[in-house]
Amino acid sequence: KSGVMVLLDDRQTYMSAKDLADFLRAMPADNIQSIEVINNPPAKYDAEGAAGLINLVLKKNTYNGINGNLHIGHQYNGIHTPSLGGTVNFKKKKWTSNISLNHNQWGRKLDLLRRFQVDNGLSVFDQKARMKLITKNIFFSGGTDYQINDKHSLGINLQASTQNGDDGGNSFTTITNPQSTEVNYINALNDTKFDNTRIFGNFHYIGKFDTLGTKLTADFDYSNMDASSLIFLNNSYWIDDDRANEDFNSVKTGNDMVYSIYTAKTDFTKPMGENK
Repeated sequence: KSGVMVLLDDRQTYMSAKDLADFLRAMPADNIQSIEVINNPPAKYDAEGAAGLINLVLKKNTYNGINGNLHIGHQYNGIHTPSLGGTVNFKKKKWTSNISLNHNQWGRKLDLLRRFQVDNGLSVFDQKARMKLITKNIFFSGGTDYQINDKHSLGINLQASTQNGDDGGNSFTTITNPQSTEVNYINALNDTKFDNTRIFGNFHYIGKFDTLGTKLTADFDYSNMDASSLIFLNNSYWIDDDRANEDFNSVKTGNDMVYSIYTAKTDFTKPMGENK
């Protein structure tokens, strides 16, 4: 939805809708503790045109000592899609740390058969097509928080993810017309290779000055996104069995995008009212 902002642990992701969707696909659902939907965002987000907020809260360790988990999975829907990952949590006195590394694959395969006619109802198109998408994802997250005292804490978070894959397909179309004995053939092949890498770092401070909600927070963020794709389009056309006079064209397109964002933000919250 336009105007909806997605936060990760109360922090902006600084990603486009597509980049965010790719990032979330790479993140295992087990890493998410809860999803908060805020229909009326705080005033500090109004200037950014947010019509609402979705806050993804990641799991954190609350027990002293070391604990963790390991998961292995596999699905098959015409394509094998394995997954593997693990998390380690550590907490001792004022220190709380966690690290998570996950790998997964997802994809789809579609075989298509269809027949249709052009508007004049004469030419008939018979098409056979096969489309296949395979994506490989690696997601890393880690963080450390230090509780200075009951009111003040410092922390650092790091996230990194990579996504690469292949999205392609081929189709073969036969075109006939009852008013002609000629049979036209079109063979189309397309293939898209893509590679996306994201790095996000955050250093933060939280100060709580009373039990009523008076709070000061400071965040320093760094986000880097590197996305590239290479697209191949090949088409050939011939009549009857005359492949010697086949028409062929090929298009190759490359796209590269790299951007970095540095932000520093401080927020002070002071509840107001008769009971505050």
